Amino acid sequence: MNTPTSARDRFVAFAFCWADILVELDTSRQVLFAVGATKALLGLGPEGVIGKNFMDLVAPKDRILVDQLLFMTSKKGRIDNVTIRLQG
Repeated sequence: MNTPTSARDRFVAFAFCWADILVELDTSRQVLFAVGATKALLGLGPEGVIGKNFMDLVAPKDRILVDQLLFMTSKKGRIDNVTIRLQG
């Protein structure tokens, strides 16, 4: 039987096939969960990313794209294979 934690762990492991950082956001775009190369890419460990507004972590030139992608998640449920630049 799968517990929610083990399902989440498998999802995180699978997601790293494609990502350097994996974040979970709430509806206000606050980071709820972060794992990966946050220190190397943002200068903050995962615990330093949690609670921040995700858009503040995105490079200004990519914010319109990210805004559109996040809007599309309400229709599609996820974002597929997109590279964005981060601050840091």
